[in-house]
Amino acid sequence: MRLVILPAFVLLASPTAMFAQGTPFADSAGRFTVRVPEGWAVQPLGDQGTLLHGNGVAIRIIPMAAVNTVQDAITSLAPQVSREWRQLEEVDRRDMTALGQPAAWIVYDGTDISGTRATIRVMGMRGGGATAGIVISSERAGYSAQRGAIEAVLATLRLGTDPPSVVGLSPGRPSPVPAESSDSSHRPAVKQAGLGLRVRDLTDDDVENLDLDDDSGVYIDEVQPRGPADQAGILEGDVIIQIDRASLANSTDLTRIIAAHKAGDTISLTILRESERREVNVRIGEE
Repeated sequence: MRLVILPAFVLLASPTAMFAQGTPFADSAGRFTVRVPEGWAVQPLGDQGTLLHGNGVAIRIIPMAAVNTVQDAITSLAPQVSREWRQLEEVDRRDMTALGQPAAWIVYDGTDISGTRATIRVMGMRGGGATAGIVISSERAGYSAQRGAIEAVLATLRLGTDPPSVVGLSPGRPSPVPAESSDSSHRPAVKQAGLGLRVRDLTDDDVENLDLDDDSGVYIDEVQPRGPADQAGILEGDVIIQIDRASLANSTDLTRIIAAHKAGDTISLTILRESERREVNVRIGEE
């Protein structure tokens, strides 16, 4: 198997890298979101992260709660790489920036347990207040054909929830999420492209002014004209408190749930409008 991680300037310059086609996937623990290419499989590995694989390529994403630097992430993966590949020879190493966050990788040549020649790239990446190790592998002969899919996956990977992850951005229109203010009266708005909304977490002032029981849910700051939410009758100022009749904690929770759906799916939103509870069905649109 061959492992490949691409420099950030390649990822950010490619139109394919800016907007991956595929199925949104959200880690069950809320540690990352990513898009999975059509035909690929996802295999949770517990403490060993999550494996995305298809067409001879494997991408392993391993969140590392106790690791704070990208170099430490790479170092932590060294024993695992040594167990899975043989005759390792370092080819290259590089520090870089991926999506505005620090990253680094080391490239190895080696063989897998069957003796097949492989290239192994081990990456450390930091973003959203979290650090992850990433291992991407493919047999050398199959890598070139899968280069676009690999770039697309890496370009959609978002780590952590501080600031909240943003997934499914339109091509060439990155929307960085500002760090959360320490002032409890303000929270940054988060784009929910599939719904045509911009939402934010509820504040103490919201709870008091809207006569809410607590700060669970999200406040709708903006509704895109003719978008899915607008067509369903949702208005600015509404508060979403449930999704598919399950309680909604905050905007990060909403991002994670929407990322686990695909365009065309219909979800049920429970909203509060002037203290009145309403059920609204929304069909998720193209992001």
